[in-house]
Amino acid sequence: MTRTFALIAAALSIAAAAHAAPDADQPHMTVKYSDLNLAGPSGVATLYARIQTASAIACASVGDDRTLGGLSQNKACREQMVTEGVRSMNLKPLAEFARGGVEAIQVATH
Repeated sequence: MTRTFALIAAALSIAAAAHAAPDADQPHMTVKYSDLNLAGPSGVATLYARIQTASAIACASVGDDRTLGGLSQNKACREQMVTEGVRSMNLKPLAEFARGGVEAIQVATH
């Protein structure tokens, strides 16, 4: 079984939000992690990095990077996708890593 999940930005704070787009139009990415050992901090850290990378790619078209407002919109999109991705995985070590990095995982496992 291939382990994958889709990151979907549930609520984007962008100017176009007034013209509510259907879910299919919201940024999303699939992140594969079947090759990772999620029992240890390094696998969890790698998965989190993949989620961050996927959110940056999926949100690349959100906001205008030439304006402060556009940069803010893009950052909000990326943060929302990472948060939603971590939440949807429902993996305690990943959630702990998202809150406090590798140290949080090591403290939680001891």
